[in-house]
Amino acid sequence: MDNILWFDIESSDLPVHTAKIVTISFIFNGKEKTLYINPGKPIAYGASKVNGIWDKDVKDWKPFSFYAKLIFEICEKAEFYGGYNCRNFDIPLLSIELLRCGYEMPIKPVIDVYEQAQSLFKSLKLSDIYRTLTKTELEAHVSINDIKGTILINDIMKKYLE
Repeated sequence: MDNILWFDIESSDLPVHTAKIVTISFIFNGKEKTLYINPGKPIAYGASKVNGIWDKDVKDWKPFSFYAKLIFEICEKAEFYGGYNCRNFDIPLLSIELLRCGYEMPIKPVIDVYEQAQSLFKSLKLSDIYRTLTKTELEAHVSINDIKGTILINDIMKKYLE
């Protein structure tokens, strides 16, 4: 299915209403892009331990506002949004970040591979499902790897569910 905007976000912390985006990766119509963003606030130690991005790494990166118009325009072009647990985390966080910059994220149908996996797998960790289906390891919490893994899981599950 074309015209799905697949994306994954690594953030400064949790919960979604206080977090800021640190990286966001998109795959859309065969093209991929990763944006590196200075969150404008300290990255929580726990987040850095998971995603490997530390305060020293982001000091020269541009703020989200620098990319907001571009991200909004990409969202407008998509027919669907896709990701892993994106309905609960990535979409709300991106929506909040866009609103802070004066853009309202367009509402689109969502393909959330996490929701599809809930009835099929014991562990819902992206890396565990990836390992189960591909017999290889996923270098998780790198946004571009996470979204590529999500797309592959979606494609494999679609084959079995058809």
